[in-house]
Amino acid sequence: MSIAFDTLPPRHPRSASAPTSLINRMQKPPLLNRLSRDDIGVKPPSGPRGAGPVRSRPARGAPRAPKKPKTAEELDKELDAFMGDAEPAVVTETPTAPEHSAQDDRDVTTSVIGLSSSLLEMPHSHHSHSGQFCKHAKGTLEEVVTEAIHQKFEVYGLTEHVPRYRPEDLYPEEADLSLAELSSQYDRFLDEAHHLKAKYASQTTLLVGLETEYITGPDLDNLESLLKRVGSRVEYIVGSVHHVNAIPIDFDLATFQKALGSLDTGSGAHNQQETFLSMYFDAQYELLRRFQPEIVGHFDLCRLYNPELVFADYPVAWTKAERNIKFAIRYGALFEVNAAAFRKGWDSAYPGRDVVELILKHRGRFALSDDSHGSHAVGLNYHRLPGYLKEVGITELWYLQSSAVVNSAGRKVQAVKLQDGWQEHSFWLR
Repeated sequence: MSIAFDTLPPRHPRSASAPTSLINRMQKPPLLNRLSRDDIGVKPPSGPRGAGPVRSRPARGAPRAPKKPKTAEELDKELDAFMGDAEPAVVTETPTAPEHSAQDDRDVTTSVIGLSSSLLEMPHSHHSHSGQFCKHAKGTLEEVVTEAIHQKFEVYGLTEHVPRYRPEDLYPEEADLSLAELSSQYDRFLDEAHHLKAKYASQTTLLVGLETEYITGPDLDNLESLLKRVGSRVEYIVGSVHHVNAIPIDFDLATFQKALGSLDTGSGAHNQQETFLSMYFDAQYELLRRFQPEIVGHFDLCRLYNPELVFADYPVAWTKAERNIKFAIRYGALFEVNAAAFRKGWDSAYPGRDVVELILKHRGRFALSDDSHGSHAVGLNYHRLPGYLKEVGITELWYLQSSAVVNSAGRKVQAVKLQDGWQEHSFWLR
């Protein structure tokens, strides 16, 4: 199959400025005072907080003696014990087309199922949402798909949030939904996503998956049950954490501060922040360990409202982040370079520069995501990605395609490396 690439007219450039501290810059109205969450940008509070997710935690008893943090060597031993002596996951690379190919260097046979890879495969996204199945997004799933086709996306992932299972974990805009309705909403998403996958198969490759939620332990148990029930209809997983201490960290500034404040033990702001970050990375590790998601979602979302935070200043948390990176690499995960951070006010994508450096140090691999929440955000800020990728030293990109062979998690997708020269694709020149 030959794929023709059309050069689209250039977009108007979007202005961006490096944030000093995102918390200090937040001066917009409260998110909870609106009827629905607007994911186009972060909207922090300006007045008293209204009704929202109610979080409860057990009453505090006698203070516990602080646990001695584990060293990097101890964490490595735990990782080796869990993984055994397994070698890194086998990956599939797109073979290089021969010079003066009879197929005009367009159709290159790969060992995976799907569209033939062109010499300059681009673009891809592995993480998206729609207002049809997510209350804080906009528009229909088909509108997202047709916009991705319009922008010449060759692989586009449809990954709705999984259900939540406690009433207190619902957001204000979900007040009219029961837990049963929230669960059936995801089933309807799967039906529609696979319908669209078949309908538009000749125009693009759609992958159908999910984005995780880990609020409390039962969320992972229920995810395990869901995956068993739907089987291969979930083709891959975006492994993300959006809560710390059962409180959302990406809903709005006030709720983020509530999550941070819930960990105040009187031992000082630095220790409080260290505990917050450590809990985030521990939750992420448990998610990686149990489900081995193919895409690690917005790795450093825990510093959404303080993008200048330096993880190395919190050595316990930084050691845990490195543990997670090494674990994900060993089973074959891709780390998403998520353009949504730009619309949140960052001067970088997720993950930030320090995390990218650590991933590269351990020879980790990257994939692209727009994390769109409606057709308006498909490919949003992708024009800023080449500059960021060059700045941080990412020269190789990978994407997912269906495979006849199961991966380490038992799902039939594999990572495929993009051909050299992807930087010159007409998509970036729009």
